[in-house]
Amino acid sequence: MNFRRDEKIVGILRIAFALLMLFRYLQLLPTAPLFSENILFWPLLYVMSYALLAVGFMTPLVLILVFFLEVTNPIYIAVKIHALIPFVLFFMRSGSCYSLDSILSKSNAILEKILAWPMTDIHRHSKDRFAYFFPFGVLSLLAAISHLQDENWVTFEIVRIFIEDEQYLQIPQLVRSFLSQNQIAKSILTILLGVQLIWELLMIPLFFNKTTRWFVILYGYSFFLFSALFLNLSFLPYMEVIYWTLIFYPEFLGLKKEKE
Repeated sequence: MNFRRDEKIVGILRIAFALLMLFRYLQLLPTAPLFSENILFWPLLYVMSYALLAVGFMTPLVLILVFFLEVTNPIYIAVKIHALIPFVLFFMRSGSCYSLDSILSKSNAILEKILAWPMTDIHRHSKDRFAYFFPFGVLSLLAAISHLQDENWVTFEIVRIFIEDEQYLQIPQLVRSFLSQNQIAKSILTILLGVQLIWELLMIPLFFNKTTRWFVILYGYSFFLFSALFLNLSFLPYMEVIYWTLIFYPEFLGLKKEKE
């Protein structure tokens, strides 16, 4: 088992997440004073927190702060994937590589113990990683249940809406016209939306079988990539990729042979 390789992967993902969120909140700074004289404090706190996370300074403590900031964040109330990621990073000792912590801990034994907390291994069996995966699985299940209560989804009228409404699908008008007029293309989109529903509904039980877990993993990456390219979801798909990789990278690297 190559623990150092694990630390490097998790360290890179920590930096990627921190920089993504840092950029996100830097965009808010110019507009913050328009709402209140004191509201500037909060974007600045987020910016400072993610800057510290990016350089890896006092990482465990900063992750705790970031987690509670994001859980209570009123700006992005609908999406909490950015609260799940610091939760996972905290238990993966994400400050042990590519960080100021890794430099400072070499010179101080007490500081080393603080910065290494929690004392858990990065390597995880599937049953351990399930604890990180479960919240996303529940959110997806709730989304699927919501879709099944929507007449547009049940009748697959959502396919027409999806194609025609520019708020959903960001594609050239020529492609949009082709999709709206081509019955085969509509049929393919209908099948894909059906697969999407299956993925959302069953990803939790599918996780426990090594073969079906690959469907969950690979379809997840495909959906996140499609979302990043064609859907108007801002930073969400990129955060989902980071979250997905944190949980499932051992599957690709074969870091641990598990007894299923």
